[in-house]
Amino acid sequence: MNALLAEEETIARIDKVGGMIVAGWSPQQTTKMIADEFAHKADVANKAGLSAH
Repeated sequence: MNALLAEEETIARIDKVGGMIVAGWSPQQTTKMIADEFAHKADVANKAGLSAH
């Protein structure tokens, strides 16, 4: 999987759709990145007055 995610074509395709490659990260690093991203999105939604109702 890491070899595939290191290929230029794969990187370009993931970048094109706004993705982020997290290959080689520990489970803890991945969990923290996801939690941080979720918190950021929740903050943006709250500031925009959006809710999940």
